Amino acid sequence: LVSIFREGVEDFYRYRSDKASNSKKVSRLGDEGTFEEVTSKDLEVGDIVYVEGEDTFAADIVLLKSSNGVNAFIQTSSLDGEKNLKKRFVPKGIEMLTKPDKEIEYNLGGQC
Repeated sequence: LVSIFREGVEDFYRYRSDKASNSKKVSRLGDEGTFEEVTSKDLEVGDIVYVEGEDTFAADIVLLKSSNGVNAFIQTSSLDGEKNLKKRFVPKGIEMLTKPDKEIEYNLGGQC
């Protein structure tokens, strides 16, 4: 009986924690190419989000660009309890897709 009560209390706290995470505001890239503020629960697979500085996020994401270049340091203590920063990299080939057009060199082949 005590075990059932304890599990119920744990479920209640997990529910409250999930509700708080799902109501957190995030910046999502909208259809017009500008970022809009939405709640985490409104995110869908494939959405592009803007994460800044000490922002927290409760989802798996792929690093597309970083102010550090092609890597970022993240803390995963809410997932695994470790406080150490982990280095994450932009996947190979992605960095070319996120550069402004003026920075991309085009090599069309041929000779002059």
